[in-house]
Amino acid sequence: MLYISTFFDAGNVWSQPSQYNPTRLFRGAGIGAAVISPLGPLGIDYAYGFDRVDIFGQPAPGWKLHFKLAISFKLGPTFYIGSSSVMQRLVLVSLAAVAVLVTAPTALLGQGSQAAPAPASPPGPIKIAFISSQEILQKTPGYAAAESTYRKELQASQTEYQKLQQQLDSAVQVFDQQSLVLSPAARSAKQKDLQAMQQRSSSAPPSCRTAAPTGTGTAGTARARINSVIQGIRAELNYSVIFDADAAGGLIAAADPALNITPRVLQRLAQAQ
Repeated sequence: MLYISTFFDAGNVWSQPSQYNPTRLFRGAGIGAAVISPLGPLGIDYAYGFDRVDIFGQPAPGWKLHFKLAISFKLGPTFYIGSSSVMQRLVLVSLAAVAVLVTAPTALLGQGSQAAPAPASPPGPIKIAFISSQEILQKTPGYAAAESTYRKELQASQTEYQKLQQQLDSAVQVFDQQSLVLSPAARSAKQKDLQAMQQRSSSAPPSCRTAAPTGTGTAGTARARINSVIQGIRAELNYSVIFDADAAGGLIAAADPALNITPRVLQRLAQAQ
């Protein structure tokens, strides 16, 4: 059974409880579709982020595709699988199932018609490979230096923002303690100072508050070139799925070394120099 849904949500994260502010939320809305599988609802969401920003803190709203796999209960809310190891295995099984469905013969769709269905050719083998993204990035000329520079600049910005936030928190505490004994003129002046500090803190780019991946500059260009090479190899050799052995959480526990196409990617990158 196919389910279609629409949604709207908003959220944010803070590094410290004192920074919590329910008015600083990143909003998103979109549409989703899901089917019931033996593993639970399996589907995709296509959502628009109204408050997305780039690594420089500039507004960059846009669309993004999300994959979801969950176990739902008829009398309660949807519960997402919490075990990372279970989730990893279910993702692998789900991806393999999707690959099988994509490569299955389309002649099965005509079984309900009166005409005799054409003989179905056997599906081709599902080809799977994996890469080591960290090895590729470290061996790409210029990437390591660009990544290091970006991280240093980001760390300096985050440190400056944290100092500004601490100054604001301290000033608010002092004002709360002294507000009862301040004259109306002095209280008004203090409030203006706090508002100015609050504006400076709010105007800091979100990238200064939390770490963000490198997406521009030399490092961003290298990532785009690497992705282009990987996509080209996938299409050329007809791979259904290419996994990243260095992905967060680690989707691969063990694999045949013959499936590792990292050397092939590095060779293509060297040829493109």
